[in-house]
Amino acid sequence: MHFDEIWTPPWQQQRLADLVQETKGLKGEVIEIGTHQGLSAIPIAEAIAPVILHVVDHWKGSPDIPREISDRNNYSIFIANLLDSKTNNICIHQQDWRDFAEDWHDQIRFLYLDAAHTQREVTDQITHFKSYMVVGGIIAGDDYGWPEVQKAVRASFPFDQINVEKDKLWWTIP
Repeated sequence: MHFDEIWTPPWQQQRLADLVQETKGLKGEVIEIGTHQGLSAIPIAEAIAPVILHVVDHWKGSPDIPREISDRNNYSIFIANLLDSKTNNICIHQQDWRDFAEDWHDQIRFLYLDAAHTQREVTDQITHFKSYMVVGGIIAGDDYGWPEVQKAVRASFPFDQINVEKDKLWWTIP
């Protein structure tokens, strides 16, 4: 496998796999919004196999990452990484998360947010998908240390229900 950026370090990949495993036995789907080259998607998918992981990304980049990264064909790299890892339980939704959300009506047991890191985007994602979460389900996200992400998370959940590791990974059971 080849990853140009290691935005999800090994400890975080393992923690995501552990968190999604905590929802084993719950009804509902598993979703990752913002997939890039698959560094977080692959361990999540491996942890839930044979259950399907829905990955949602338009693979056009976002305003918070450098242009040279957005201009690279990250979708092709993601597909190559899936083939290399032999991960076959991923359903790819190559679209903007808002378009995906318009058609989504199923329960969710685990949701991982790692797309655009603006307060509006993170808040809108939480607000939209929160109503689909099953009791005991987990909403997690990346880059809690980014001020805009932190503002969105803190505005969406009681402070004492937000778990954070290394000022990066955050999660809650809404």
